[in-house]
Amino acid sequence: MSQPRPTRVAPWKLNTSILEDEEYKFGIQQFVSNAVKVPLRTLNVSQWWDLIFKPGVKDVTIDYCRRRAQLTKDTKMFYESCLRELVAEEGRLQTGPPSRS
Repeated sequence: MSQPRPTRVAPWKLNTSILEDEEYKFGIQQFVSNAVKVPLRTLNVSQWWDLIFKPGVKDVTIDYCRRRAQLTKDTKMFYESCLRELVAEEGRLQTGPPSRS
């Protein structure tokens, strides 16, 4: 009987394309201004970095990217819907108004 393989967590990679987004920068600034107030920072900066700062930046980043992806998806769906309506309207205009019998 084979032993189950331990699951390996892939390393998290920062999507660098977001670094210039103003909303992302604001979120990071807000996080940092709160994170520097954590007492652990002055007691043990290495633990603060590993336990507070890095996971916090990761959480802010993932949340921002999820919201950005949802907005992109919603925008795409909106434009596709508008395009379908325009195509349908064009079809109605080409066939003319329904005849009255």
